[in-house]
Parts: sequence; C-alpha cells; structure tokens
Amino acid sequence: MDSLKQLQRHYVQFVKSLYREKTVDRQFFDMQKLSDDPQFLSVLANGFDNVWESVSHKLEIAIEHKNVNRELNDAVHRLKGSSTSIGAKKVTTLCLAFEDHYSTQNYEACLQCLPKMKEEYVFVKNKLETVCS
Repeated sequence: MDSLKQLQRHYVQFVKSLYREKTVDRQFFDMQKLSDDPQFLSVLANGFDNVWESVSHKLEIAIEHKNVNRELNDAVHRLKGSSTSIGAKKVTTLCLAFEDHYSTQNYEACLQCLPKMKEEYVFVKNKLETVCS
C-alpha cells in the first residue's frame, strides 16, 4: 500500500511540475477532474494526437516550401482548439502567435512559429504519455 501511495504522490508531483513549467494550464486539471474514468484524459490525449496527425503534414509542407496560406491557418486553428481543450498551454500560445502573425500578413513570423509548434507538440505528447499511461 505504501508503494501505491508513493506512486500517487510521484504522479501528483509530476503533474504539478508540468503546470509550473507552463506546459499545461488549469484546463488540464479541469479535464482530469471532469471524469472518474481514468481513461478520459487518454481519450483527450489521443484526440490531440489525431489533430496533430492531420495538421503536421501541412506544417511540414509550409516549412519546406516557405509557404503560408489560408489552409495552413485553418490547420493551426484546429490545433489551437485541440491544444486548448487538453490544456497544452505552450502549443496553444504558439498557435495564437501564428494566428496573430497571419492576420497581419507577417508570413515570415508565421514560418518561425511552425518548428517551435512541432517541438512543443512532441514535448507535450511525451509528457502526456507519461501521465496517461
């Protein structure tokens, strides 16, 4: 029983560290509390992954061809919604920055956001895998 309590404390400390690092925000905690089902957060994380899979190809093409367009903006908007729903704060912040740059037609700044978005997504995904497994 002590090892279970120790594991639970370790889990709580790990999740709190994600919040302190601003990797996740309050939404993440709200989603944890929303359901008694331990798989609920995993379902949200899988949805986040699925959105990334549908968006990542467009990001890669934009980076490779240095081309920003409406379709890419729409893809980033979908990613923003998904990252907001799970509380992936840094991904959401990068998506917002991209949208701001897009609205002012600062396409170079948009392109600079994309590799950071990808890097942050991978970081968050790895952390979510730890939390959800």
